[in-house]
Amino acid sequence: MCARFSEIRRVRVRIANNGNIFVYARTSTVSSATIPSQSTEFFSSRFFIVKVISELINDPVSCISISPCEKNLIVGTSLGTVHGLQLSDHQKVGEKLAFTHDFHAGAPITCIIWDELRNRLFSASKKGSVCQTTLRGGLTAYFGAAQTELLVEEESGIVQLEFCRAGSLEFLLVSSLHRMLVLNLDALEGNAVQIGTKSRNGMFGGCFTQDTKDVSDISGLKVLCARPGRRIWIGNPISGKVAATLKFPNCDESSCFHGHSISEANS
Repeated sequence: MCARFSEIRRVRVRIANNGNIFVYARTSTVSSATIPSQSTEFFSSRFFIVKVISELINDPVSCISISPCEKNLIVGTSLGTVHGLQLSDHQKVGEKLAFTHDFHAGAPITCIIWDELRNRLFSASKKGSVCQTTLRGGLTAYFGAAQTELLVEEESGIVQLEFCRAGSLEFLLVSSLHRMLVLNLDALEGNAVQIGTKSRNGMFGGCFTQDTKDVSDISGLKVLCARPGRRIWIGNPISGKVAATLKFPNCDESSCFHGHSISEANS
């Protein structure tokens, strides 16, 4: 049975309940010239298994992520350890770990994301810790494959992370069970800003949004923050102030999507 799954353009990874890691690669076998508007790869590609890793990671896996450049596989365990494996050579995947850190020791890893330049990853845990890991390449790799630092430690578990670059500034959105923070990764002091003043209790997330077409325009950057009672705050990532609140009506069950929901009584 598949416990965890991650896929991008050319690589797919499945992790079974017993901890085995299955690495797949994509191949194209059939021409789709009859549909020129779409790529051949989209229609005719299939995945084939290239490696099964069974003894490298012994702890239960709680979270996995493939880097956007498809060179690294990151595995987070339920004991709070983060492992990095190289994917550049599929046949050598699993022979050794590129790096390991236990900054989240004692709590399951809840989420792992990458920055846009693909050389940093951010990890978070159920105990509230958020870390930044910088991957090294070239000659600097001889002094260690990665460098990890603790960015912030919340009083409740982290449910979501999101990275955003606006102009020359970099931001990390941190959603915990009780509140939402925006970290200015370029600021030396006072880099954490809370969105709004009221706390929340539950699995609520958020995202960055841009009011203008110019993604470098910092003035157009906003944060959407999910709130109990079918509400969404529109906040300023620099000041943390809430500019507006969106309230959504309760819809008829027959017209709603029946997926996982969070009870308002518990939020």
